[in-house]
Amino acid sequence: MTSRVAEARQQRYSPHVRHSCNVGNLIGDPFVISTISISIMAWLVALVCSFLTEKYPKFSWWGLAYQFILFMSIIVFYIYDVVDYYKVFLSAAVSAGCVYSTNSCTQLIYSDKTPSIAGAVGFMIIATVNLLWVLYFGGDNASPTNRWVDSFSMKGIRPSLVDSSMALSRVRKSYAEKQQTAAQVYQTQEAHSQHYMSSVALNGFENTDPRASATVGFGGAPQMPIQRPGGQDTCGASTYITETTNANTGTTMGDTLGLYSNMGDELTSFPYTARALYSYEADASDAYEISFQQDEILRVGDIEGRWWKAKKANGETGIIPSNYVQLIEEKPLA
Repeated sequence: MTSRVAEARQQRYSPHVRHSCNVGNLIGDPFVISTISISIMAWLVALVCSFLTEKYPKFSWWGLAYQFILFMSIIVFYIYDVVDYYKVFLSAAVSAGCVYSTNSCTQLIYSDKTPSIAGAVGFMIIATVNLLWVLYFGGDNASPTNRWVDSFSMKGIRPSLVDSSMALSRVRKSYAEKQQTAAQVYQTQEAHSQHYMSSVALNGFENTDPRASATVGFGGAPQMPIQRPGGQDTCGASTYITETTNANTGTTMGDTLGLYSNMGDELTSFPYTARALYSYEADASDAYEISFQQDEILRVGDIEGRWWKAKKANGETGIIPSNYVQLIEEKPLA
């Protein structure tokens, strides 16, 4: 837990992911270390046979050099754990290497010389490994083959960009439906609130003469003056209540709409719902962090960075590390 907290804090102050050299990233992946080892041994066989063959195809020399560069690229990408960023490049490069090795195998395998046949076998093994790499690097991490291969890795199954995009799309769709519903509710409340009028709008209909006797209003009902405490009127005027008033002329339109001003704020500021994967204790020196327990449901927003804005069920708001929570899909409103 301490290492996760330290990692979360480091990601907050350093939003860019730092990739350090770690040979364990390569050794901890059985698929890559085994395929590279087999391919390098086959490459060495093909290289030795190239010196023993009298008329070695010139194109095959370039195929050997290209395959060596490909080996070094894959090793470096795995050591620095940046394979997911270069999967498109790797799939294209390995496809080209597969063409080179297959062509070299075709030119050498029909020879009656032993070195040429051995070199053809080496290129054949290289081409087979390249085909496996095309299948792996060309597929998404959520594909069945990649998930099965990554299940043997020390790091486990790699995160999938396709799955993340689909989950975010579902959340955005649910959020858009909620926003539309909230807007309809607000418009309905605003339409009802327009039945109330402020005292400013009723100034022309008031009897502002305090010396006038009781006048007759609608339906023959007398109008009685209302004096403010202390016997003084504001601006020298008195307000009269008739049968058509609601005795609340001091309420302005802004006050009436203020009753609904907070509607939809939570949907706007915290449109997503997340579940805590682990418990987290906020840093005492940081007033913006908030603590939460495992499996606690939170409302979150601003989910693009490493730290998300969040609101707890008790109304407490702050920021939380994104790697401690998981977005969950809500049922759309009817």
